[in-house]
Amino acid sequence: MPEIPIDNLIVGCYTDGHRCTGCTVAIFPKGGVGGMEIRGGAPGTRACDSLSPNRSGGRLHGVLFTGGSTFGLGATNGVLDFLVERRWGSQIDHLTIPIVPTAVIFDLFIGEPYAYPRAEDAYHACLDANSHILSGNRGAGTGAVVGKLLGTPNGTKGGQGWAVSEAGSVQVCVLSIVNSFG
Repeated sequence: MPEIPIDNLIVGCYTDGHRCTGCTVAIFPKGGVGGMEIRGGAPGTRACDSLSPNRSGGRLHGVLFTGGSTFGLGATNGVLDFLVERRWGSQIDHLTIPIVPTAVIFDLFIGEPYAYPRAEDAYHACLDANSHILSGNRGAGTGAVVGKLLGTPNGTKGGQGWAVSEAGSVQVCVLSIVNSFG
């Protein structure tokens, strides 16, 4: 299993193979800088505006990718709880405020209807976080399907994948959940 060659980044997954859904969290214990490309006809996100170059929100502390369409956005609360317990976030007076942008995929047509990760599932993904990223039908990629032009049952399993690139002292890690229509 390949290890992430980037300090200050750990990744964890919660996978529910029976219900065909899950979530993937990337955690930056010391804070990090991120960007996100969101595509699709009906994207579902939470706090992703904090990644805009026009914002001065500072550093991010985690990124959550989750299944369950709009229902899965609530899983973010589990990541927030995990980070606050460890005081990983921006310190404002006596408070810890983590920044956790979240994006969801639509995976409700496979597995059980209305199956989606909950806050406790995302919390378990945080507990699972380490320096290894799993690819394939894991985490948020569990219920991902590509090529749905003729209906979801005619599609092919999607999933999650990642890549790392380095240029001098700059390191970039890309984590992708592939759940495309085409």
